[in-house]
Amino acid sequence: MRPTTGGAAGSDVVKKSQSKVSGALHEMEDSWDYSVPADELFVRCPVSKNLFAQRWDDEEGEMLYVNAVKIFVTASADAAIFKLGKETDQANPGMRYLIVDKAMVLNPWLENGKASSVRNAIERYETMVQGRPSGTESPYSKFLEALRTVAANEDEEHTFVMLELNA
Repeated sequence: MRPTTGGAAGSDVVKKSQSKVSGALHEMEDSWDYSVPADELFVRCPVSKNLFAQRWDDEEGEMLYVNAVKIFVTASADAAIFKLGKETDQANPGMRYLIVDKAMVLNPWLENGKASSVRNAIERYETMVQGRPSGTESPYSKFLEALRTVAANEDEEHTFVMLELNA
């Protein structure tokens, strides 16, 4: 005796189930696009307090946090978030970084205009610096220089910066 699928209705259930599985797999693959090397300083998101999901990357030979991103922040952008961060290097003491949950933390910041990709932020601040009358220095010149320095070895599309809200 062969099992029945319940006709057209059963076929719809199977298609919906396959669609849900396919959607979940696609979502998981998308989250892998936003993965960063595991960082012992951030075993959980300092903002949401959630532990990061992890996976081993055979290609890179290292453990990655899944659905996580690196974000740079200054005290003038957000003093409370700045305090949660770790120094990038001694040359840029005014810039810190955090590893945060992309879905729960970064996405709302992006939607509210509180954060941007490094690439977009550099373009934005370059425009502001270049738009100054000759002979005057922009208050964002040092920030732009620090951002370029810390982001030099980062993927500019998948690394972010918290914007100074008065910018």
